[in-house]
Amino acid sequence: MAHRQSAGFSLLELLWALLIVAVLTTMAVPAFSAFSASNKRSSSAQQVLSLLHFTRSEAAAAFEITTFCLSDDGTSCDRTGSAYFLIFHDLDSDRTVDAGELIYRVSPHVADNHYRLSASNRTYIRYRPTGSVMDFGSVIICPQNRDNHYAARIVVHRSGRPRHGRDHDGDGIVEGSDGNPIDCSAL
Repeated sequence: MAHRQSAGFSLLELLWALLIVAVLTTMAVPAFSAFSASNKRSSSAQQVLSLLHFTRSEAAAAFEITTFCLSDDGTSCDRTGSAYFLIFHDLDSDRTVDAGELIYRVSPHVADNHYRLSASNRTYIRYRPTGSVMDFGSVIICPQNRDNHYAARIVVHRSGRPRHGRDHDGDGIVEGSDGNPIDCSAL
């Protein structure tokens, strides 16, 4: 009787293949995590930037003072919040969404981020019908793990134009209005 040769792998060859797969996976996971965190930062920053542009254009279109704020309950403005962004015409100036005032209520695209509004001790940014702001400031976006390298800042200048915050010193962390790096541990 003739023996047929098997076309499979030997145990040693299989162990080498598993070792190579394990090494490649170990190298890929941190790179993927950084890529994912960077995409979450970009998505969150773009959403806030778009909402501020929308608030500005709504103020001009409706010829009404229009308010942007963060909210945890969906009706009142908070300095920090991660549940909702509100855009409304605050007709009675109480910084609360009343009947007939709400224009837009939306949840953040990235639910596990934390948001902080820094606007001269106010909990909102209000746009005039001219497109300028009554309350300039910024929105700080921090990831769930509080890693400052993946934080973002959207700045609203007096003119009303929102823009991305910048990393002036090249350390990979966006600076606040005081020139110091954003600190997500305080949020």
